[in-house]
Amino acid sequence: MLTDELSVEFIKSLRGISLKEDVEFNFFDLGGAGYLENPTSDLMALFMGGNKTISPWLLKALLCCLDENFNVDEIDFTSVELLREARTEDGKYLDILIKHDDFIVGIEHKVQADTYNPFPSYVNLIKTYGGNNQRLFRCIIKPDTNAALGVDDWQLINYSLLVEKATQRLGIEMLNEGLNKWNVFYQEFLHHLKTLSGKKMNNTSDENVDFVTENFTSLIKSVQLLEMYQHAITEEAKRTVAAVLPDTQITTSINNWKDHYKAIHLMPGCWGQGNTGVTLVYRPATGGRDAAEFYVNGWIHADDYPNIKALKEEVQALLSNGKFIPEASTEDYEVSLSEKSQLLELSFWGLTRHKTDGLVLLRAMTEWVDGKVRV
Repeated sequence: MLTDELSVEFIKSLRGISLKEDVEFNFFDLGGAGYLENPTSDLMALFMGGNKTISPWLLKALLCCLDENFNVDEIDFTSVELLREARTEDGKYLDILIKHDDFIVGIEHKVQADTYNPFPSYVNLIKTYGGNNQRLFRCIIKPDTNAALGVDDWQLINYSLLVEKATQRLGIEMLNEGLNKWNVFYQEFLHHLKTLSGKKMNNTSDENVDFVTENFTSLIKSVQLLEMYQHAITEEAKRTVAAVLPDTQITTSINNWKDHYKAIHLMPGCWGQGNTGVTLVYRPATGGRDAAEFYVNGWIHADDYPNIKALKEEVQALLSNGKFIPEASTEDYEVSLSEKSQLLELSFWGLTRHKTDGLVLLRAMTEWVDGKVRV
């Protein structure tokens, strides 16, 4: 048997593995040359005051990086002026120059290149935009993996720090201004900078690769065992429903939901055309435990019970009086209408989260649904 070949030591080793989340692509990853310096600088400028209709969220985050005591929330940013490719007297170009009544910020942006720039010319340019006792800031912004050398009197700001400060400020920015399309684009851009930073978020990936290499055959067997488990649970769920409806064909389908949830949908033929059914769901247990947890969904379409809103009210009344399905827990449940109030959805745990009580509830839910759609 497969279980005989998967040792206790192997299972313990698996418990110690830490996996990175799946890579989530963002709009700028998929939209062209967003990894190049000029396009990225253009986007930085956009969210630092380059367009008067877009709040300078990223500029505020940058100022917090340059001086942690800088209270950006007390500053009126309407006077911000931004120059992209600001020209020096000797014909050189600084990537971004930002002028404000209270401060001047000069930014040299490096994605892949080193710092072989005419920084003295940049310093003179920044000084010419002062004159009102503004604070002068000079910084080099770069990905964490870019080993570009620092320059005297220029602060090095890594993407990871900039993104960290920007993310910390997201809540207050959204609270002050509400949600619009630029909020979404801005968050996508922060995600893009985090990706470009190249900062390794998990220092165990090499160890994981070695582990898989050394245990490849056992891992294949563990996948096969999970597939066998899914088939066994599906058959057990089907037998449970068939015990209530012995003379009915039962159609099944399985969905993989987020966070490794498995949803086994069961649709008895006597309940219509697949619009009404029950679902047995199992998922990884919470709290660091290894066991699977089970809960049950029931769903009834208005095609099979026309007065669906009244049925929802009936369920809620039964719950409030403690008279709904006895096998269903009254904690952490959900009763809702979806599909433009055409589908009643019920989601309940059993009296425990074990498989046994999940199957007991599945039978009880089947009986309850059948009593509603086949009266």
